[in-house]
Amino acid sequence: MLHKLEKLPYDMDALRPFISKETLLVHYGKHHRNNLDKLNELIKGTVFENLLLDQIVLTAPSGAIFNNAAQAWNHSFYWKCLSPAGGGVPRGAIASAIQRDFGSFGAFKIEYARKALSTFGSGWIWLTLDDSGNLGISSTQNADSPLARGVTPLLVLDIWEHAYYLDHQNNRAKYLESFWHIVNWDFVAENYALALSERPFRIAHVRLKQAPEYAAREAAAHDMSGIEKLGSGAAAVLRRATSWRSPTAMRPRRSWAFGGGAP
Repeated sequence: MLHKLEKLPYDMDALRPFISKETLLVHYGKHHRNNLDKLNELIKGTVFENLLLDQIVLTAPSGAIFNNAAQAWNHSFYWKCLSPAGGGVPRGAIASAIQRDFGSFGAFKIEYARKALSTFGSGWIWLTLDDSGNLGISSTQNADSPLARGVTPLLVLDIWEHAYYLDHQNNRAKYLESFWHIVNWDFVAENYALALSERPFRIAHVRLKQAPEYAAREAAAHDMSGIEKLGSGAAAVLRRATSWRSPTAMRPRRSWAFGGGAP
């Protein structure tokens, strides 16, 4: 399977003045594309060759294949978190959840900013939903993704310097200020709603990853033909895990939203 660079859901200059066309030409057109090009080379002749992008993130061990797959997936998700019609405040169920778990939208923004500005080096800042139904803010270094940890991502900010250097040089705080003007809260709200509706499976997947049998799957070097050794229950969950395309992507009409394919 050849992993291709998806078309952005907006024009290259649509996010101005908050993110310039010049930044997108480099960030999307070069960095994101480079991750996919490297991934396509790395997976040739491997068990990952015919897997979807998020399936690779879920099953690949640490190393170059995981790094390029996860970085490409993170970028695909990031682009959907932005919109020229974005900004403002969230509404509906996601707004209520933010109020519940952070006290207020203002408090959420303060905590999100604190995480973004205190994270050293390159990475990603996430709003996530855990298997207990609680929202949280976390950072991952380099290409790491909560998707690989059984946690549902709802929103992300890319804090690699190539995401903002052309527009703000090394001023991450200014970049963050611009980010709030273009956050796609409709996308975040849909991710939240779908994650809640699919939470029973998410819990099963997390429990599988925490179970001793999961080590056997890792040791099998991702050979799905040997899955039965895990036992019928774990095997059934694993089969579904390896075909899982993340909350939004499970719906064919929205498969592009989480980097799973074209619309």
